[in-house]
Amino acid sequence: MKILIIGGGIGGYVCAIRAAQLGADVTLAERKHLGGTCLNEGCIPTKALLESAQILDDLKQAESLGIEGIAGGKANMVRMQARKQEIVDQLVHGVGLLLEKGNIAHLTADVRLVDGKTVQIDGEEKTFDAVILATGSEPVVLPLPGMDLDGVIDSTDALSMEEIPDTMAIIGGGVIGTEFASLYTSLGTKVSIIEMMDRIVPPMDPAISEMLGMTLQARGIRVHTGAAVKEVVEKDGLTVVFEKNGQTQEVSAQKVLVATGRRPVTDVLEGAKVQVAMDRRFVRIDQMMRTNVDGLYAIGDVTGKSMLAHTAMEQGIRCAEAIMGKKTRPIEYGKIPSCLYTQPEAASCGMTEPVAQEKGLAIEVGIFPLFNNARTLIADQADNTFVKIIAAKDTGELLGAHIFGPYATEMIGEIALALELECTAKELIDTIHPHPTVSEGLKEGAGSVYGEAIHSL
Repeated sequence: MKILIIGGGIGGYVCAIRAAQLGADVTLAERKHLGGTCLNEGCIPTKALLESAQILDDLKQAESLGIEGIAGGKANMVRMQARKQEIVDQLVHGVGLLLEKGNIAHLTADVRLVDGKTVQIDGEEKTFDAVILATGSEPVVLPLPGMDLDGVIDSTDALSMEEIPDTMAIIGGGVIGTEFASLYTSLGTKVSIIEMMDRIVPPMDPAISEMLGMTLQARGIRVHTGAAVKEVVEKDGLTVVFEKNGQTQEVSAQKVLVATGRRPVTDVLEGAKVQVAMDRRFVRIDQMMRTNVDGLYAIGDVTGKSMLAHTAMEQGIRCAEAIMGKKTRPIEYGKIPSCLYTQPEAASCGMTEPVAQEKGLAIEVGIFPLFNNARTLIADQADNTFVKIIAAKDTGELLGAHIFGPYATEMIGEIALALELECTAKELIDTIHPHPTVSEGLKEGAGSVYGEAIHSL
């Protein structure tokens, strides 16, 4: 079985490795760099910089924790960028070694689709038994005046700056926008967020939006929701003009970061002899990642199913298994965890309360404030933090969980497993959690569903 994967991002290379494990002759074509957005311009570099920023925040709190003599720490952005790049380079090199181990042919080339099984690689036609689109996504460019002004940047630019701006306006209060707001605030930048929706991080549970908003504002970040950006003009550096409640308002800043989401990269389809079915600009797929064109599959951001790296990885694994005839299960996209690396962190898995209500489900909701959790107090991150558990009223089945607090992104994996196993809230209560840990909040949150939380006033 000869397989071509177009795109060497996290979904593409994982798919290549799994297909090779199953005996396929795999070619991986990537026109830019192995690892794609996640390793080079997204998840990994962002978290590397956030880790440095967290150390700086810890230093600022050191005296209140009884540590003296280390006041005055400051960020050296050049050294932070160098450390970030070392991590990226190490991981990208590791991907290359994995491809070598699997005898996977890696091409740095531009690929164009001809039909479901035929492509042009740098102008030369080649045919495969299966072709997999793993072309990823790119930042959205807003069709507004001023987007081309010097100082208007996207997330890729924001990850490579070697000077810390005094002020920054961020257009978009989703995951990307709030993470960068948290990062640059820690580094000393005065940040404003301008979000079109009525709350920040709108896909997450409203409780997270509310508490995160309060926390960001407590850190000095100005948050404007329900604000429609009209233009960016050169005035007082750069000025973002937006409309809110029928009134025109302005925010001036040294840098304007556009963080309004990402769009699929589909130029590989231009000029193809086949018509690939699309769904809102994304490539339409079935449960086994098949497109409407025989022999053509798609995984990752280009499908728009769930624009997360771990989703792309799992799609890649199951796509390879389906092609190679191995029995595999469809992905349950509603059970995929999502993480937010702000300070503190947030994480969700399963249904939010509004989604459960929209589905007409009878639910029970438990909320456990983490200021009652010893480990959270020790970490000095108790303000506004909580665990929220949503369960079916009749069966007690766990439907979703939402965490805002320290180590949230590490704890959400437990909920993903619980949802996969169709656990009940009672079973979560009966699971013994180690003490003292923030994870005890999951047990207490489940207890709150039935009024059985122990450490709840």
